[in-house]
Amino acid sequence: NLYSSGLNLQTAGIPAPRSLIVVTDTALCVIITIVAVAQSSFYNLLNAFVASLSIWLAPWVAIYLLDWVLRRGRYDLHGLANERGGPYWGNGGVRWNGVIALLIGMIGAGLFANTGYFVGPLTALLSPEHPEFAPDLGIAAGVVVAGVLYLIMNRGHAASPTDSVQPEGAQDA
Repeated sequence: NLYSSGLNLQTAGIPAPRSLIVVTDTALCVIITIVAVAQSSFYNLLNAFVASLSIWLAPWVAIYLLDWVLRRGRYDLHGLANERGGPYWGNGGVRWNGVIALLIGMIGAGLFANTGYFVGPLTALLSPEHPEFAPDLGIAAGVVVAGVLYLIMNRGHAASPTDSVQPEGAQDA
């Protein structure tokens, strides 16, 4: 709902009153609704949106899971809750290794995507006469590109198990 969205945006650091954020969010939702209703087929719009989610979701999942593997599932729970500083703070609150791997992974996914409405240029080369029938390799490309980059950029950066806290009931492997 809009109230939760306003709280989330404030938590993200947008320096504005919650009421202004909610009004802006409402206006954005109205515009998106008008665009969706004005389309000749809402199904096509929704299908294109859902299909395009894999372009960012596949690299994000790869990075998330690889980080968990690199850290062996051990995270400093207190460090995760810190607003500033701590082992996960990165550079000004941004972990650039993850951002770079995500963005380049998204490019890789887009180059090999075939969502039905968008055919990536490298996917089109696989079936030049009928690119719409080329396989959608976007998910695999996004996972591989983002995963390999994240592994390369984070060699030796995993948290030390000695300063990590495991959830209650977790056992050492």
